[in-house]
This record gives sequence, C-alpha cells and structure tokens, in this order.
Amino acid sequence: MKNVVLPILLVLSGVAIAQPTIDICLVTVDTTVTHNVVVWDQVSPTAGIDSVNIYREDTPGTFNLIATWPTDSLSEYRDMTADVNLRPWAYKIAPVYTNGQEGPHSSVHQTIHCSAIDNGNGTYEIEWTQYQGHNIDVYQCWRDSTFLDNWELMFSQTTLNDTDWNDMTPPSAMSSTGYKIDVLWQVPTCNATKAVSHNTTRSNRTQGVMPSGIEAGAQLSHVHMFPNPAIGNVHLEFSSDAWSPITIQVFDLMGAEVLPSRTIKVLGQYRTSLDVAGLSPGIYMVRIGSGTSNHTERLVIQ
Repeated sequence: MKNVVLPILLVLSGVAIAQPTIDICLVTVDTTVTHNVVVWDQVSPTAGIDSVNIYREDTPGTFNLIATWPTDSLSEYRDMTADVNLRPWAYKIAPVYTNGQEGPHSSVHQTIHCSAIDNGNGTYEIEWTQYQGHNIDVYQCWRDSTFLDNWELMFSQTTLNDTDWNDMTPPSAMSSTGYKIDVLWQVPTCNATKAVSHNTTRSNRTQGVMPSGIEAGAQLSHVHMFPNPAIGNVHLEFSSDAWSPITIQVFDLMGAEVLPSRTIKVLGQYRTSLDVAGLSPGIYMVRIGSGTSNHTERLVIQ
C-alpha cells in the first residue's frame, strides 16, 4: 500500500485538531553508488508542514538527526556522508509543523547491503541484508564480470529468509567483478516531483578493490561484538573495504591463543559467530586484523 499523508488528532483545550503525518516511501542506494537516497511523497502546501526532519541510525538503536529538509524542495534527501559499501543504513523521518513542533516519527526503512565473501575454494558467497520497511516479493542478484556495467542476472530468491547465493563459477579476477542486489515488489511509484520518481530499491555494488600495499591490508570499521558478557556463542560484526586477508583471533590475558584463528577475505559487512562455550569464565581479547588495520575487543566469558 502506498504511503500517504494521514492525519493524527491533537487535543487542544478539548478540541480535536487534525495534524498530518508523513512516512518514508523507500530508501535506496543511488545509481552512482556513492550515497543513499531517502524518498517520501510530495507534501501538500496546505498540509501545515514546514519541513521534514531526517534521522539516521548511526549506532544500533540510536537515531541521530542529520538534516532538516524544507517541504518546498524535492521530497527526497541524498545522504552523502553514509558509506554505502560498508553497511546497511536505517532512516526515519518526522514532519515539522509551521508552529515549529515536530510530529511523530515514521516507520524505519533500511537499505539493502551486499557483501562478497571468499569461501577459500575458488567460489564466492554473496550475502545481503533484507530491506526493512516494505515487503519484498523477490530479491535479484546480479553479476558484472567486466565491471563495465554489463550486468547479468545470476539468481532470483523468493524464499525471503534466505539472503545469500554462492557463485560456484566466478571470474578469475575479483578485481574486475561486481555484484549487486535489487528487488521486485508490489510498491507504487514514489513521486518526489513530477520529474523524479522511484519504483525500486537497490544495494551497493561490491568490487574486489585491492589495498594500496600488502602492508596496508583492508581498513576495518563498524566493529560490534555481542552479547558481551557471553556464555556459549558471541556474534562478531565488522566491515571491510578491500579484498585482503582478515584474521580473527582470541587470546587470554597471558597472550595465549585459545581458539583456532580464522582468516577470510570479505568486501562489505561481515557477520560470524565464535563458539566460546569451551572457554573458562574470565576476560579474553578478540583481535580482528588486516595489515596495519587492527581492532581488539575485550570479551567477558561468564
């Protein structure tokens, strides 16, 4: 169902006054693959809305105000500061009425994020996050073996709980290969203006970018580890910007490695689990390293 401006009722001095609300139509990665786009339908000049506050989730559960957008401008916001290649991004919006008060926040919409993982046997696993905010009918995985925008549909996924595909016959050079995800859905076109419309959402594109030097490795960011303290399993999440080996290690406080190390190559956001059930209660250090980029997290085992 298309998102529309709906009234809410505010009671002032016993009189119910209708106040309009707005919702996000969709969020997507721009075709230039440099930024995200947040889209909502045009707001009527008579709706009593002066501007739109745009919020972005920068850390899990925390939305920060990143822009206030006038309603007489194009009803879409281009977020130039969110790196689309490293993680999915979630947004919500809220109307600001002509009296300066902010209205209720909209539902949350989150972009699709595509990652490529080296399986270590000459094949690649392509993973993506589910779109949040609309029901998806089909996810489509595309590959460009030349990285010249020659896209070939490789896989369509209607079992929406599965969000990965293994490329068993990838091109030999990851540096010239790209992957992306888009969708088929029953969502009406979002009309930002008469000249601009959006009818689908797409992910970032992965490409096997090599680091500038062997010593440099991949730059790692957005590192999260949970739950912490842990008992049986701990989940590890991080993002990588280059197709370079990344090693995951777990040490005790004496510097002894207590779990077998794991080395992977990944582009984009990566999630994995560590089985820590066999470790004695205490404090350990989890190290994620690639070249000169290293992150160490303190892990408590209960």
